[in-house]
Amino acid sequence: MAKAFFVDLTRCTGCRGCQIACKQWKNLPAEETTNRGGHTNPPDLSSVTYKTVHMREVGKGKDFRMLFFPEQCRHCELAPCMTASTIDGAIVQDEKTGAVLFTPLTALLDGQAVREACPYDIPRVDPQTKQIHKCDFCNDRVHQGMLPACVLS
Repeated sequence: MAKAFFVDLTRCTGCRGCQIACKQWKNLPAEETTNRGGHTNPPDLSSVTYKTVHMREVGKGKDFRMLFFPEQCRHCELAPCMTASTIDGAIVQDEKTGAVLFTPLTALLDGQAVREACPYDIPRVDPQTKQIHKCDFCNDRVHQGMLPACVLS
């Protein structure tokens, strides 16, 4: 049975704990960023940032509020990124968890075509290795009966 994320946006405070948990579990490096006057930092996903939390200010006065939206791969049931793959085994879907997984073979794909196939603009290409990266649903954790790292934050 495929797994899924359920994010209760009414409870998200924009703490970015999920972002940090992802970086820690995946042992991904921090990215140098600058203050751009908003809460979203880093400003976008990258080959070493698989999850970001976007913030939007809405309303005025007593109606003012900040809305937060965690951004990562949605692990589509019928993943368009998989249809953009021209190499068998480069992008696969785990039958047990439903996770859409990018293998090292993605370095042989047209990264821009894969990114454009995604309706959420999620995959990112590593400029050095050309391998395409994104959230893998902490598939290793899920197979061991644990929750994805970002869910624990």
